[in-house]
Amino acid sequence: MIVIDTSPNEAPITELFAFLSVDDKGNEGIVAIPLFRNDVTTPCIVSKRRIAEQLRPRVQNFADTVGVKVRLVRFTRDDHNIERLQPSAPRADIVE
Repeated sequence: MIVIDTSPNEAPITELFAFLSVDDKGNEGIVAIPLFRNDVTTPCIVSKRRIAEQLRPRVQNFADTVGVKVRLVRFTRDDHNIERLQPSAPRADIVE
């Protein structure tokens, strides 16, 4: 069963923090680590710096275990939307 979190949004997101692995050629990838169970990984991308700092020890463990360099980057928001997706139909589980 897939559970989707539909809790209310907290505020507009103006920046994202991501942990990126860096290989010997300078290529980058998004770090994903197990958070709850060893067979499920989650990308290390968050909207709050304090949450990124809380992930730091887990990401450091990843870097030590895998033997790769990792950097924390901040992406800031601009006013350009690449695409806006709208629901194609009302959700069946919501009764109005």
